[in-house]
Amino acid sequence: MNWLKRLFGARTAHAATSSMGTLEAMALLTRLVLDGKTMGLDLEVVAVADTNSMLPTFDSNAVLLAEVCPYASLKEGDIAIYRSGTMLIVHRLNERTSKGWRALGDGNGTQDPELVTPENFYKRVAGIVYCKE
Repeated sequence: MNWLKRLFGARTAHAATSSMGTLEAMALLTRLVLDGKTMGLDLEVVAVADTNSMLPTFDSNAVLLAEVCPYASLKEGDIAIYRSGTMLIVHRLNERTSKGWRALGDGNGTQDPELVTPENFYKRVAGIVYCKE
């Protein structure tokens, strides 16, 4: 994620928790999206549904920063956003097959029935802000 260093330089840091509320986090990430656009980056702020499928990695209080990336650059362990009907699913890629990626929510016991393919792949999660509420 070289673009993070381009946005923040050496000050880039990761925090496991945040005292920010969801609205504050969304405002911060929206600013990152706007700053990123000036550098040619295509980023998006994504709110999380209350499904708990990605626990313990994040819950519905988290706000995600998603980036456009080529499907071919995906690798095992990436958190991908893909379309399933009219819904966006946010799950971790855990097995590449000849027909696409199998994905699994960190809090789920079984893989998703649908594969992540070039046709339904949307974006990759590039950052997570953990919010207090």
